[in-house]
Amino acid sequence: MVRVVLSLGRSPWGVAGYGRARGVLHVFLLGEYLARRRHSPRVLSPDGFIRYEIAPLPRGCLPLPARPPVYPGERVIIFHFDNKAMVGVVSSVPGGADPSGRLLNVARAELAVLAALARDGALPADVRAAWGETVLAAGMTRLGFVTRRAPATVRTAFVRLFLLGLIAIYGDGRPLRQTRRLSHMYLGEIWMGLDDLQRRYPTGSP
Repeated sequence: MVRVVLSLGRSPWGVAGYGRARGVLHVFLLGEYLARRRHSPRVLSPDGFIRYEIAPLPRGCLPLPARPPVYPGERVIIFHFDNKAMVGVVSSVPGGADPSGRLLNVARAELAVLAALARDGALPADVRAAWGETVLAAGMTRLGFVTRRAPATVRTAFVRLFLLGLIAIYGDGRPLRQTRRLSHMYLGEIWMGLDDLQRRYPTGSP
């Protein structure tokens, strides 16, 4: 399915990449716009790419160390990732350099802001965890998140396809390389208890 979508994400004017949609991928940009309008996520840092909202946990159970688990329906921080802002971070890295270190540093700075909000009582008292879904879950352990594969459902397949389509739009415009890389990405869940967040990102941490 990923190969089919990427093959349709081309036009006589070129292929998708660097924030430009081609072919059927214009539908994915519309979906991204509508999702942003629906959730109205809040910004942690004007220079970052992590956005969040406070809403009920939609599914699953989130085990927390030395704490009762978080159950569906309980309010949590839900992460959203701004792809356009992420491209801005990547473009600030000198040509040829690996941008992953820069992305991690920016994410750590944003999570430190979120930890400070929790520490200062700026978040609702009933919120005990932060959670999100991403096809980049494999690398999120480096930020302190617990990860697991999302359950295999029809919804999971569509969400994965949607997120992979956005990566194709905001990626480096090399379709063959993208197809190989994207086909191995799975939809995963990431989460972290707010107690753990504050311990991992203490006052003054970047």
